[in-house]
Formats: sequence, C-alpha cells, structure tokens
Amino acid sequence: MKGLREILIPAVVFAAALFATRAFACDPPSSEKMARQIGVMEKIVNQVLVDSPNFFVQERENCRGMYVKGVGLVFSFSASLVEKDWDLDKIFKWGDIKIEKEGDEYKVKTGKKDDARAEARADAKADEADEGGESDEDEVLTEEEVRKKQERTFLRGKAELVDVILDYGDTLSTLDAGSWFVIEGFLRDSEYFEAKGFSRLVLKAKIDDIRAYGTDKITEDEMIRRIVELKF
Repeated sequence: MKGLREILIPAVVFAAALFATRAFACDPPSSEKMARQIGVMEKIVNQVLVDSPNFFVQERENCRGMYVKGVGLVFSFSASLVEKDWDLDKIFKWGDIKIEKEGDEYKVKTGKKDDARAEARADAKADEADEGGESDEDEVLTEEEVRKKQERTFLRGKAELVDVILDYGDTLSTLDAGSWFVIEGFLRDSEYFEAKGFSRLVLKAKIDDIRAYGTDKITEDEMIRRIVELKF
C-alpha cells in the first residue's frame, strides 16, 4: 500500500502542497535554453545519486525536472538509504553484505568491499572509530545503533543534495528573479523514515540567493542558512 501511494502521488501534486498555492500543473519550459538546462540538471542529480555512498537508486535515470510557473524548477527523485533497516524476521543479502538477527542484536558480515554500499559501511566504521567504537569486520548492532547509522547516512546524503544547490544552482540562468530551485526526494524502504515521521525531503533555495552566493556576495554558511528544508 505504501508503494502504491508513492506511485499515485505525482510530483506536481507534491509541489502544489509544498508551496500552498492554488492548483497548477507542470508547464512547458519557457525556452529551449531552459529545457536544455533542465536536462543538464537532471543528469547532474542522477550522477550524484548513482555515485552516492548514502542514497540507493534502482535506476540511473531517476531524477525528473519540471518547470512550474510562479514557482520555478522542481527536480524530484526516489531513493532509499544504502544502510537500510533490517527486517526483524528475515535475513537479507545484498552483494557481499549479510545481516543476521540474533535476539535483540544484529550481526553484520562483509566480504569484498567493491561497491557503494561497502564504501558507505567503511565511512560508518570511520565514524564509529572516531567515537571509540569497534572496527572489526564482524559487528554486533542493536536496533538503536542501526537507527543511528541510518541517520548518519541520511544526513550525509542530504549534504550531497545541498552541494548540488551550492555547486550547480547558478547554472539555471533562465530562472526569473524570485523563482525557486527545488530538489524533492521521495524516501522509502527504511523504518528510520517511519520512526521519524517523514517520507519526503524538500530542499529549496531562491535563485536570487544562489546567484548572490555565486558572485561571493554572501558566504557559503549564509547560503546554507537560506536553503529551506521541509520534511513530511
């Protein structure tokens, strides 16, 4: 039922709820140049997601961009976390990673580390080492520790999306002043999102602020503060 709901809620309806305006539909790009810029940004976001050690996507062409009059450019994608939560009654195998449930604890075994998931685990191990945790190949994880790992993975993934806004937002030169650059993620397959009460992440920034940042009129810290984040 959850998957069906995600399929039936189009990005346009999501954007309508997000901006609390009267009902509107996706509009054709205002120029061929805008259409090209939408295509380029789709490729950028797709590549970030494919290369990400934090988000997992099932297809390379995941991001879809649209122009909405009175709003701006909206780019949506669907993803799950690399470190998913584990079903309490089953054993999952993802490539070289095997997770087993033993009582209230999880035992994780890894083989050859040759993919994004393994890279994410290595990053998580580094975090644990900084916190005085274990770095053995076999780990024993409680449910709370699994959630903390997922939270770190999510926060790192969100930072990657913020970097997209910072590094590439000013390439959207066809956006009028006052318009928004919006990235919206449909998040699934993790009890972390259910526990936190959200399955949608929205990051949006005014193109005016992005251009001010691009010309060094505001600092990176100030630009990040001006990015609006919504979760629901």
